[in-house]
Amino acid sequence: MINKILYKNTIKYDDLLIFRLLVSITVSIAILSTLLVADDNHLSIIIAVFLSLFGSFVSYKRRKKNNWQIKVLISLSMLIVFADFLRNVLQNPYDARLPLANLLIWLQVLHSFDLPRRKDINYSLLVSLILISVTATISRDVSFILFLLLFFIFSVSSLFYNNISQNNVYNLKIRTTNKVLIPTILYTFVFSVFVYLFIPRVKLFNINTLPMSIKLPEIPNFSGEIKSKTNKEVKEEIVNGKKVLSIKRNFNPTAYYGFSTELDLNFRGKLSDEIVMKVRTTEPHYLRGMAFDLYDGKTWKMSKPFDTKKLWSNNRQIISLRENKNVIKDLNQRHELMQTFYIEQEQSNLVFTVPDAEELYFPSNYVLKDPRYGSVRSPVELNKGLTYSLISLVPEYDIKKILIGIKANYDEDIKLSDNYLQIPEVSERLKRNHKRNSKRLQNQIMKR
Repeated sequence: MINKILYKNTIKYDDLLIFRLLVSITVSIAILSTLLVADDNHLSIIIAVFLSLFGSFVSYKRRKKNNWQIKVLISLSMLIVFADFLRNVLQNPYDARLPLANLLIWLQVLHSFDLPRRKDINYSLLVSLILISVTATISRDVSFILFLLLFFIFSVSSLFYNNISQNNVYNLKIRTTNKVLIPTILYTFVFSVFVYLFIPRVKLFNINTLPMSIKLPEIPNFSGEIKSKTNKEVKEEIVNGKKVLSIKRNFNPTAYYGFSTELDLNFRGKLSDEIVMKVRTTEPHYLRGMAFDLYDGKTWKMSKPFDTKKLWSNNRQIISLRENKNVIKDLNQRHELMQTFYIEQEQSNLVFTVPDAEELYFPSNYVLKDPRYGSVRSPVELNKGLTYSLISLVPEYDIKKILIGIKANYDEDIKLSDNYLQIPEVSERLKRNHKRNSKRLQNQIMKR
């Protein structure tokens, strides 16, 4: 009985309502910010916000009670939340940020029902900081700035009233508070911007595993065709007693009609201005989805569109795109390039890569690589929200050394590149102009 009385007397309950209210709003903003990066559980996030606010109300009303029943329910619910976290991590073990954010959201919801002390409320503030940080690392939407600004204002206000609560000041006038709080927010904001502008940027991704979506369903009969949202009607027509396939394309403003085995240059249409893909990269670089090698004056075509090779992933779901595991020690130094691709609108099954790609973090057991055109194709189309990553070893070109290498292996290079040298018949005058311009360009390169 004495121990129970001593326990009750040592607990310092926090009675400052505005402090609790500001912390609850700060937590709600942090939870809502995860809507920017959540794929499909938007409803659960909104429910979590309302439950968090309701839990804060309950904990304030019952802050001086034992609440052992609530604590038992919280303990049991934590086991369920942890089991759900393990399930989500097993589905995507290569990027656990979203499962971790989901775990923290529901732990905060449970924690909000038992906040009797100032220390407990500050724990909620810490969780909100972690949630907004997770969103900051994943979000690619400019609207995140709005959440960040609101979070900054309410978190600084919460810390201000936390200091007031520690000093047991309860009858502070609003005018007096504003004279101190508003300058504090402004000065803190200016200092934060100053620190952000001068903080050093790390060029490389300091992570061991790159972001990647949950594993895609497989299509066992995939033969390497290019799948696109472009509407295509294929009809069989009889011309001079022979069956001929005629392809009629219907324009789709959100799908590029050139992602196909052929590209008719007379096909017209204005593409949409919507953002279809975002790329996070350590440096700018050209990307390749596919290429053509036959031109008849009207249409670009692929001579062997289905000459592909299946590349399987290893146990870590990483696909090696370089068949020769040992990097060729040529005349050029190489440096590592890391990229993460975020699909914003449904796209074809072409996987964009750079020419010197090494490892592909892709959510499928395999992809098909076309060695002739250097393209990579997925078994399924790339749906909105899909994420994959790429590691490449990019050569650091030295023009003089490259020209020496080209002259030494000129015949071999021509033999390897025959499929890129096919062009329609041109006039002798055009050939002479081409040779003259090529020679002048080579002299300019040598001078540089």
